[in-house]
Amino acid sequence: MKPVLGLFFAAWAGLAGAAPEGGVMDAMRDELQRSMQRLQLNQELRPYHIEYRLNFQESLSVAGTLGSLFSDELGSDYRESSFANVNVRVGNPELDSSRVSRFDGHGSRFLSPSAIKPPLDGNRNQLRRTFWLLTDHAYKRALEDYAAKKAARELLQEDSILLDQSDAETGSGSDEAGRIAIDRERASNLVRDLSALFRDHPAIEASVVRLAVANDRHYYLNSDGGQLYREQPTIMLAIAAAARAQDGAQVWDFQRRYYRSWEQMPDFAALKQSVLELARTLSGRIQAERIDNYLGPLLVVDSAAPQLFAQSFAYHLAPAPRIYGSDINFTDYMNEEVRKSSNFLRRINTRVLPRHLTVVDNPLLDRWQNMPLFGYATIDAEGVPTRRKLLVENGRLLDVLRTRAQVLPGLGSNGSARGYSVSPSNLIVTSSDGSSTRQLHRRAFELAKDYNQDYVIVVEKIANQWVQSLLARQTGARIWGRDQEVPEVISAYKLYPDGRRVAVRNLEIADLDKREFKNIAAVGSRLAAYTYPDHEMISLRQVYLGNYYQTSEYASLVTVVSGALLFEEVSMDDRKHLGRNPPLLESPLAARPADR
Repeated sequence: MKPVLGLFFAAWAGLAGAAPEGGVMDAMRDELQRSMQRLQLNQELRPYHIEYRLNFQESLSVAGTLGSLFSDELGSDYRESSFANVNVRVGNPELDSSRVSRFDGHGSRFLSPSAIKPPLDGNRNQLRRTFWLLTDHAYKRALEDYAAKKAARELLQEDSILLDQSDAETGSGSDEAGRIAIDRERASNLVRDLSALFRDHPAIEASVVRLAVANDRHYYLNSDGGQLYREQPTIMLAIAAAARAQDGAQVWDFQRRYYRSWEQMPDFAALKQSVLELARTLSGRIQAERIDNYLGPLLVVDSAAPQLFAQSFAYHLAPAPRIYGSDINFTDYMNEEVRKSSNFLRRINTRVLPRHLTVVDNPLLDRWQNMPLFGYATIDAEGVPTRRKLLVENGRLLDVLRTRAQVLPGLGSNGSARGYSVSPSNLIVTSSDGSSTRQLHRRAFELAKDYNQDYVIVVEKIANQWVQSLLARQTGARIWGRDQEVPEVISAYKLYPDGRRVAVRNLEIADLDKREFKNIAAVGSRLAAYTYPDHEMISLRQVYLGNYYQTSEYASLVTVVSGALLFEEVSMDDRKHLGRNPPLLESPLAARPADR
């Protein structure tokens, strides 16, 4: 490791005054430099590493149902907000104060006291005051955490060869994507008009349309010379609806799309057609068949394929480092979660996917085959330059996503810190032997013979828990959900050899894990994308550590791209435990317009 103060001053020598939004950066830099030089409690350890993060957000959220908005006269919630986070480490790269879990609600190094808020106008004096107080708070906690961690390692008789903070070539970058106009009237009118389309579909029990527009400005500095200024404009449009079959079982569907500007959004005619198609499909799905169980080949198509890959496989490509805590039982419990995410570390240079599959994580792309990618970044959340990472080649695992906290001996960061955690950016799954739709069907029917099935199940859409909760919160509907480790299927059908399709409902995938991915029978040549905020895949270990901050739809976005996935053997069950009696009276929307 380079001498800390020497590196710090050398790194900043050429950067002062050159940063975007220089006044804000200068205020942060001055306070960080002062803390590195002078911060010390009596004869205790001094900080050897400090990180400063600052976010300004301007956001508008509009939600409505059946042509009416949920909140004020414009149905909107407009906010300007700011928050700052400080990470102080004491000790040394071999053993420092990081990753100490306290089961008292205060274990995170990134959580700031709620009363300390940075000024919205970026006032220099107030900014320095904010970071002065936050640094003092973080330093004192770091001293306590270092003592607790050192004691825990002595108790466990650990002599780890993994560094808490590996060396890294930090960089200075600027991702300036511009700003979206916060047009309250335009957003409100769009939500009203789209949500009103559900009026003509009385079979739908609940529906919601939500439009969120945000401008996010992020500043990052660390004492190793890392610096980042990022502008992230985001539009999120979510549409969800639920209906109920006569047996009381609930069915639902959703659409969610992200855009970087108003101009990227489809025109109203296209959005209208999309909503009407969702409404018609959902109204018909309440008549779909139910099956008790299914064992056989499963074909996952469209955006459900990359979503399932993200949800059930990509988690293992982002292993977490060891966790420590003052409560040994809670620490053991948390490290069991760590072990679940880290079992791929033992499989480096072994086959984890079919030999024709390659997986690349590339944050330096913003498009792939005319599909927008939303994980673009030149500098990661620890100030390390990002890069293209070949994770799986010809089915063989070559690498994992890594931050500066080592998970493999001798290997540091490969620029994968996102949102204070380790996460994919743009994860692209490609096949050297991609199959057409006809070839996928043919192969699926061949596999079905081994299970005495005269059809195969095709999954078109998988549930998203965030959209489920949105529908429940905004409409009062009770949306039944399960843990994301048991994927809930919301749109599927039986496919017969003669081409006949019979819709089925209320299914869940019972036993899909990484082993089924190793034996994928075929992958489609036509690619689809699925985009989600990285916090949606955050595991329990990160929730308790607080090693991320949840900023809802304005968080770091991840895009996963893949073709359709044909699994050789998957078990599926009917979700019998879900349901309640439907209302006794028909919906008032079923009446003629003149009678409403």
